[in-house]
Amino acid sequence: MEKLNLNFKNKTNPLTVSDPKINAENLNKMTFKIDELIDFSSKTINAGDFNEAIKTGFYIMQSGCANSPLGSSANKDSHFYLITIQFGNSNFCVQLSTTITQTNMNLYQRKLYNGTWGNWQIL
Repeated sequence: MEKLNLNFKNKTNPLTVSDPKINAENLNKMTFKIDELIDFSSKTINAGDFNEAIKTGFYIMQSGCANSPLGSSANKDSHFYLITIQFGNSNFCVQLSTTITQTNMNLYQRKLYNGTWGNWQIL
């Protein structure tokens, strides 16, 4: 079993690899920066639409955004944190959201599958 060191955000994290197809030589040929693949900064969306937040990232959805977990019953002071994880292309993603200003602090989820949004569900 070979022990490899991978560098993420200037921290060395040892990874033990047991798959014979993955070895230090193969991994050393692959170069990527995780922060180029995922935007870790949050974006604030004012009067937008949850359906448009389909790229992987962290969002702050201001009150008045369409397609919120609380739907049309959302209080105009309902702001949400939103995490979106996109799979492959813009037709597939998962969204997790919770209110910032409401007292219920429920966690909601829904998915976009093959271009069709599912309903929000409470986790």
